[in-house]
Amino acid sequence: MKYKSNLVNVAYSILVGVTLILSAVNPIAAHAAASDSTSQQDSLLTKTPKPSPTLTNVTPEPSAIPAPTETPVSYEPALSLLSDPTYIVPGGQVTFLYQISNFEKITDTTILRFHVPFGFKPLNPEEGKYDEAAGIFEIIPTATEGKIAWQADENVVAPVGIYAELIQDDTTIAEAKLELTAPVEYKIETTGGTAESADGEVQVNFPSGAVSETVTVKVTEPSYEALPIESLSGAPFEITAVSETSKEEVTQFDQPVEIWVNNADSYIKVTIFTQSVGGVSLDPNIEIVIPGKGLACFAEYVQNR
Repeated sequence: MKYKSNLVNVAYSILVGVTLILSAVNPIAAHAAASDSTSQQDSLLTKTPKPSPTLTNVTPEPSAIPAPTETPVSYEPALSLLSDPTYIVPGGQVTFLYQISNFEKITDTTILRFHVPFGFKPLNPEEGKYDEAAGIFEIIPTATEGKIAWQADENVVAPVGIYAELIQDDTTIAEAKLELTAPVEYKIETTGGTAESADGEVQVNFPSGAVSETVTVKVTEPSYEALPIESLSGAPFEITAVSETSKEEVTQFDQPVEIWVNNADSYIKVTIFTQSVGGVSLDPNIEIVIPGKGLACFAEYVQNR
């Protein structure tokens, strides 16, 4: 009995020991398993950050600049019209000077048509087609510039309007207008007097004894033939004196003649002292008396005929 009891005690002790060993081993395994599970969860929850993209500075290639497109400049045909002289008197003559510009080529279908008032007639109507009733004169120009002489009858009264048109293939391609005014005339007696231009910019003083008879004096723009080659001011003028008796032009005077020219609202006095046979003459050899502002060129103001 005693042996059996000891055997039972040994078995019990072994069982208790195994139990203790298992109880000691299981917490460690459980803890290891728990720790492993936690690590796996942490690895799942913690995402590995993606590397930031590397920015590379790329220098853009310069784009080609388109070449500018040249637009051809086109000019419209033009017609200009001048007169010589710039005024008209009853029974007088006048010459129209025309110029055509920016025109490629004159052809048989190119027509220059003048519209004039009643009382005007071309001196050479055979040079074109003249309709007196309609006041129309047509020519086929042979060059880009030319002139046509006209005769005014005794009934023409200034101002007179002139209209010209350049026609190509029955279409008007350019126009020009011109107005002829009456000249401002002054009767200068032997006792003297003053004549001036229509705008008052030029005054001519004739002292007593300057003329030996009555003369008609006009201060106008220069005629075509009297235009200076160059003009510094762009405003030349012409002075003419005509004898009432002989109707001839007078260019010599017995006393100095004073000419006053408006220069920027300040008149310049020009006195002619040149002596010639028979008296004082309007010619290029003159002495200039200038009390005020300077005068660059006397020929700029007085054109002698």
